[in-house]
Amino acid sequence: MNGSLCAVAALRNRAPFDSFGPILSGSLNGSLCAVAALRNRAPDRNGILVSCGMRARRRLGGSGARPALYRSLGVLALAMLAACAPARIRHDTLRVALGDDPGKIDPATGYSVPTWSIDKLLFDSLVDYDDAGRIVPDLAATWSVEPDRLVFHLRHGLRFSNGAVCRADDVVASMDRLLRPQTRCPVPRFYSAIAGADAVIAGRSRHIAGLTAPDPFTVEMRLVRPDPFLLQVLAMPFCAVLPHGELDPQHPIGTGPFALTRWIHGQQMIFDRARLAPDPHSPRRVEFELGLSEQVEDLKFERGELDLLGVHRPIDGPDFVRLLHDPKWKSRFVAGPEMATYYIGMNTEMPPFNDVRVRKAVAFAVDRARLVQLLNGRAVIASGFLPPGLPGIDQSLERAVPRPGRAAGSLASAGLGAPAASLAPAGRRDPLYDVAEARALLAQAGHPDGITATYYCPNSGTATKLAMAIQQDLAGAGIHLILKPLSFPTFLTAVGQRRNVKIFQGNWVADYPDPSNFLVPLFSSADIQDVNSRNTTFFHDPAYDALLARAAAEPSAARRDVIYRQAERELMAQMPVAPLFHPENYVLVQPWVYGFRLHPVWPLAFWDICLGAPCRPNVAGGQR
Repeated sequence: MNGSLCAVAALRNRAPFDSFGPILSGSLNGSLCAVAALRNRAPDRNGILVSCGMRARRRLGGSGARPALYRSLGVLALAMLAACAPARIRHDTLRVALGDDPGKIDPATGYSVPTWSIDKLLFDSLVDYDDAGRIVPDLAATWSVEPDRLVFHLRHGLRFSNGAVCRADDVVASMDRLLRPQTRCPVPRFYSAIAGADAVIAGRSRHIAGLTAPDPFTVEMRLVRPDPFLLQVLAMPFCAVLPHGELDPQHPIGTGPFALTRWIHGQQMIFDRARLAPDPHSPRRVEFELGLSEQVEDLKFERGELDLLGVHRPIDGPDFVRLLHDPKWKSRFVAGPEMATYYIGMNTEMPPFNDVRVRKAVAFAVDRARLVQLLNGRAVIASGFLPPGLPGIDQSLERAVPRPGRAAGSLASAGLGAPAASLAPAGRRDPLYDVAEARALLAQAGHPDGITATYYCPNSGTATKLAMAIQQDLAGAGIHLILKPLSFPTFLTAVGQRRNVKIFQGNWVADYPDPSNFLVPLFSSADIQDVNSRNTTFFHDPAYDALLARAAAEPSAARRDVIYRQAERELMAQMPVAPLFHPENYVLVQPWVYGFRLHPVWPLAFWDICLGAPCRPNVAGGQR
């Protein structure tokens, strides 16, 4: 039977997805023509996905018989996508799925894994992070650190992608813009040690008094106090240098290795080399595919239309298991721990979550072991907030949480303290899960019949599955959640608005490898804003803030880590978040991709990647 007749027969019989493979062994073009004829349109030259998959999927909201037809067409198109011969491999282009369309590009406000991949292509900062998370030169060739100032000496010959020369004045203007209230940087307090920064943050000045450019290649920062983390936060994308500190968010210009050359909103972003590639086999172009579902992303990778899978979001669970046991793919995984924490956030300013007993009830009601199973084991259970392997983490924290069944009167009343005989072993067991204790805490808080709340979460497949599992767990304790999935940008806006969201599904990926990055921006009262707040639980605890202030003023890294361990214990006693798990990264790499690795900070370390052949030794990574 030819492809056209097979396609029609499959539609009539509504064959299961798995049964389409053998049916579609005939003419693919015939199948495409059959689908196109049924939809009254010709096949699109851009490929099967656009012609029959994505557009059919986008029309599922119609009424009558047409949506059912489109659902069948969408499944059929995806099956044909998997059955087709591999796509033509282009060894000059790195192709990756990004997720949702960012809408605009602004390194001063972008604060997610996908936006940081964009920023790293387009922009540079004064300094950067190496493979171990240490500070290394970027735009600055050298710098000096004194208790009351930092001085940076720029590399000569720096240019923006439009050809303009990059000078010290551009650095100063970019930092001024970063801290102005109208820019809405989510973490302006990261830079408050610079003299005059607070006046700009408060809107009293447009220029940072302590930031000057004595000559075209020198930037000087005068400090009001020593800041052991200032170099770390200067390496973040927020401090990207812009020409004259100005930005067109649809046509951004930076000093980065790539320039944005095409942006089809909702579909694709294309970046072409703006300066010499470090290796003949380095990508000359990077293409980000936008708006792909997890299923479509997986299928496009298997067809050879994407070079990496799992960079900006985890691989979908069933596909991960299948690929991990597929002889063709199982050896192509690159895996490693991620410095990140997934958690349930609760707004401490809004009832009923302004009551610590309710917050602790949520923490006790979640079966974290089941969540790890949903992730196919790609995570470790979290009892504290700091992820394993991060400097300064209290490695005994998981063992310092009472076992289920022995929790009454301990965590509920006295934080994390427990006698040694009742300590649970660390690892993948859940030391918090105790539904009876959760119900008891709700009753103590005046909610014997339970509570109901709207639960905000990102609308990706994995996030939604986790939200549904959490919804089931909490219902068993009398906490009834109404799920509200949102696109990631909309989700961030919602949870960052004061007195707007009561409970939500959050995650935090390290900006820089230090406990301060987990404990300060998310929980310091200084980081509470009415909009775009990074402290999305709006947690305000004077004792906790005092510990953060002590740590920031402590010059000894070892003593600073001890203070941060104390701060984490205070945080867990107040429980503005219920930690869930720390993820482990699994990225699948095509056979023609060489040099891919997991970076401790950046989601896509593109500078060491070569396509079609290995990179020359000691070349890739030297110039990004």
